[in-house]
Amino acid sequence: MNFEMLGREIESRMSSAVALSLEFAADVFTEVQTRLTEEKKREEINQLLSLEDSQLKDMGISRDDVRSALMRPLNTNSGKYLEKVRRNALLKI
Repeated sequence: MNFEMLGREIESRMSSAVALSLEFAADVFTEVQTRLTEEKKREEINQLLSLEDSQLKDMGISRDDVRSALMRPLNTNSGKYLEKVRRNALLKI
């Protein structure tokens, strides 16, 4: 292998490493953004606990439903969970 071929091989491998690093950084950024969005949603959902039980019932959820949504793992969408609970409650009527 001559020096020119070796240089091209090294350049190719470095390009691949940079591409992988950028892809990893993008994945990390997306995950952080998703977590921050979920934390904001949970802050809003937590405010539902300040409502009266009758108000929560009018929305089709209970205080326990709100607490359950807040206890879910951070990588799950607590708002979608609460919406599913509400939808299921409405189907039972």
